[in-house]
Amino acid sequence: MAFRSDGDRLGRSPAASDGTRRTSNEAAPHQICGTVTLLSPRDNDGDGRVGAPTIGRITRLAVDHSPFGTGITATGYRTIFLEMTSCMHRVALQMGLTHLDAVVHPRHAKLYRRVFGAEPIGETFACEEVGGSPGQYMRADITQPSHFHARLRDRYESKAASQSLIAPRS
Repeated sequence: MAFRSDGDRLGRSPAASDGTRRTSNEAAPHQICGTVTLLSPRDNDGDGRVGAPTIGRITRLAVDHSPFGTGITATGYRTIFLEMTSCMHRVALQMGLTHLDAVVHPRHAKLYRRVFGAEPIGETFACEEVGGSPGQYMRADITQPSHFHARLRDRYESKAASQSLIAPRS
């Protein structure tokens, strides 16, 4: 999933994977302000046990920080994060997932625990996917939004995503 926003409102475009930045918004009137990847098992049968969880994995959840130095507040950053994760939550439920796992930096583990009721699994480790930086494995039961932060629960309703939310990119 990629979330786009008006380039004029958010400033410069996010860095590409090679570190370069687009210098003109003329070719693309919108820019990506955040991305998230949701991995789902090919067979959603869990581990074969009755009532076994079906676990998806969140990877590459990122919000472009560059616009926030140009007048966008922490509220804007939080809004992008919440919109991305609520859309991902609805898609995960539609795919039959019951739990989501993520490897997060230990400083973000508290946020995932507070917002999603995620629990840490194991100890902090050197995460090879991000050059050996510290990582903490977290797991959240997404079927129980009542465990999510009280002020944010309404964003994570237990309904299937509408077709407009999961329409293919053009």
